[in-house]
Amino acid sequence: MAICFCLFTPWLLTRPAFLSLFDFSDKGQIGDTIGGITAPFIGIVSICLLISTLNEQILFNKQQASDNTISQILNMQTAIIQMDERFSYTYLENSGDCKSGEGISSLALVSVSGSNYYTYKIEIRQARFILSQLSVFTDLCKCYAALIKKAERKEEAYSSFLSSYQITLSEFLECVSTKNIIVGNTLDNASDDNNPSEIEAIKKDAKRILELVKTL
Repeated sequence: MAICFCLFTPWLLTRPAFLSLFDFSDKGQIGDTIGGITAPFIGIVSICLLISTLNEQILFNKQQASDNTISQILNMQTAIIQMDERFSYTYLENSGDCKSGEGISSLALVSVSGSNYYTYKIEIRQARFILSQLSVFTDLCKCYAALIKKAERKEEAYSSFLSSYQITLSEFLECVSTKNIIVGNTLDNASDDNNPSEIEAIKKDAKRILELVKTL
């Protein structure tokens, strides 16, 4: 539309006019006159196009950022799930038999077996190994929670992803830090009485990780 107007203007402005106000035939160089008249219109059109282009660029950048955030969230979920699948440990039944646990959810076997008497026990060596794994796992979950908060994602699938992990970890770490489920390493012929300071250190470490879990 603007281009057509500019092309039509030279012919229009060189026609005889009914009013002297619109008669430009004696205004010197008609090109300068036409340029002076059409320049503001062309400038306005250019500004409008520039604003439209900038708005489209902003919308594209926002969409790209949103897509990148979703990709990061999904990648973080995958990393958490993979670490959960690799998580493994051993524990002792009351009979003395050694059993294997796999996955974060299996920690419920140790933490919910009773309020005063726990059927399952964990050796000091395994307790240290479990807490070292959980420390890394909790740090990963904390990064995920921070990403969700920063991205302000409201989708239930994103925000509730850590819920089951948080419950299981809280119960287990609370059990480790307050109950007597840690026993000395049987291979070393050790007992609770022989390793009180080490057991207390494990409980303290469990309490530290528990505080991080509560912030997820």
